Formats: sequence, structure tokens, C-alpha cells
Amino acid sequence: LDALTCILAFLLARALARSSMWAPLTAAAIYAISPYNIFYTRALLSECVGTFLMTAGLLRCVIAFKGGNRFDWFVAGVVLGVAALCNPQVILFPFLLAGWILLRHASDRRKGLSLGFYLLAGTALSISPWTARNLIVFHRPIPISITASWYSIFLGSYETRETWQGWNVVPEQAVPDPQERAAIVARFDQMWAEFNRGSLAVSEIDRGFRAPALRQIR
Repeated sequence: LDALTCILAFLLARALARSSMWAPLTAAAIYAISPYNIFYTRALLSECVGTFLMTAGLLRCVIAFKGGNRFDWFVAGVVLGVAALCNPQVILFPFLLAGWILLRHASDRRKGLSLGFYLLAGTALSISPWTARNLIVFHRPIPISITASWYSIFLGSYETRETWQGWNVVPEQAVPDPQERAAIVARFDQMWAEFNRGSLAVSEIDRGFRAPALRQIR
């Protein structure tokens, strides 16, 4: 799958710079030798699938931009919707893109609204089965999933080359107080247990990381 992403990077660069022979080759080579991509491919995390789908979505967006018809934007929306099912953060991108389409066609607002509508319709088509499943299972509207935003912000606030000791390990440099550090590690374990259960309690546990995350940032 990662090899296919490399091919998509080549196609994306060629679509953006058709007059250049080296641009697509350079883009593919950079992706192929990137240590970051190699690490996450080896780790078998969702980033591998998410990168593939997002690159495919960007390629479809470039094709739609050059083609300018409603079907191309609809297909781009479908691919971006599938990417959002893998990485929920992507769900905001189609809305930003629809706004950009509207601004680009400011002189022909009707066309801009039409293209933006087809883009969002394609996205909605992709995520609607999962949204319906969430409504049936959890009895509340959840478009895709509940994310652990504060948990991610907290991890990003202290993880460096020097402090990294492993997943869900809080170094003493980040949280000197032993009791608070033990409480955070316990919250880590609780969050992953709820993740594995598919429980909505994840959002409540995630809010517990808000205070330490903001304290680390300050």
C-alpha cells in the first residue's frame, strides 16, 4: 500500500507540474526515502492507509480543479470521505475546499455552489453508512468517531527525541510529581481500555488531559 502511495505522489506531482519531468520523480523519491513514512509503514498503523487515501483524494481534487465539472468534484468528495473514515480530522477539509471553490467562482456564484455541493455530496455519501451505524448503536448522531484531541495535544507537548521512552510513558522531566505522573499513566490505561471497547466514555476521559496539556504548553 505504501508503494502505491509513492506512485500516487508521482501522479500528483505530475498533475501539478505537467511541464516538469523532474518534479514527479523528485516527489516520489522524497516519499520513498522519508524515514518518517518508513517508520509508520513498518509500525502498521492507520497512518499508512490514511496517507494513501489522502494522497488519492488530493489527486482527485487536482483532476477536478483542471476538469472543472461536477462529476470530478463528486468523485473527489467520495475519496475524501473515505479518507475521513480512516482519519476523522480530514472531515474538515472538504468544507474548506468547498469554501475555496465558492471564492474561486465568485463571478459565477451558481457554478461555485453547484461544484461545492457535489463535493460535499460525495463526502456525505462515503460517511453516511458509518454515521447511520453510529446512530443505531449509540443512539446519538456521531458523524464518524469520537477523537482524543486533548490526549494527542498532551502527548505532543512533551515528546521529543530526548524524552521519548515509549508509548504512554510519561517522563519525569515532563511531569515531576510522582503522584500526578501515576494518575496520568492510569488515565492512559483507562482510555485505551475504553477505546478497545468502543465506548463513548473516551470523550470524558480525554477531557482529563486538558489541564496537563495546557500546563505543558505554557
